[in-house]
Amino acid sequence: VEAETYKGYIRRLIDEFDYEKLGEGGFGTVLQHPTMRNVVVKVVKMDRAYRKFCKFAMDNPTNPWLPKIASVQTIALDDANLAYAVFMEKLDKVPASYVEKLREAFRDRYNLRFWSDNQWFDRASWRKIAADSPPDFSKLATYFADNLNSLDLIPSNFMRRRNQLVFNDPVAG
Repeated sequence: VEAETYKGYIRRLIDEFDYEKLGEGGFGTVLQHPTMRNVVVKVVKMDRAYRKFCKFAMDNPTNPWLPKIASVQTIALDDANLAYAVFMEKLDKVPASYVEKLREAFRDRYNLRFWSDNQWFDRASWRKIAADSPPDFSKLATYFADNLNSLDLIPSNFMRRRNQLVFNDPVAG
């Protein structure tokens, strides 16, 4: 018996199980859970960096900067080496300007040179931020320094929980 494709699996979740598609990116599709309105399911195809980030978030469940992830389940698909479903809290969108203001605030506070749209700052700068931040953000900044080449800090990868900015999908690859 052959496993289904990624697109076929997404189509089946929508058609047969009443999942609603909320968004889509280069590595995954976000679906509204059909019975739990405060839960989304992100079905991811071949993104080892995000799976590692999910473990980091699950290992730090009280960190307000991270999404609350309940479970990560591997899925067998015939067109993906690594596919999985992430069951996580539903968050709200945040304006790109809010994310840009945060980046600029860090740059100005620490007198940092802007590095790139995806990484914001270089490894040494993230370590500098980590050394001078409260514990929860320090852990996140350290994670960014340690995983610099996987960072994807574009505005669409941020969400919010009430007034709290959440680094919802800060990596890719």
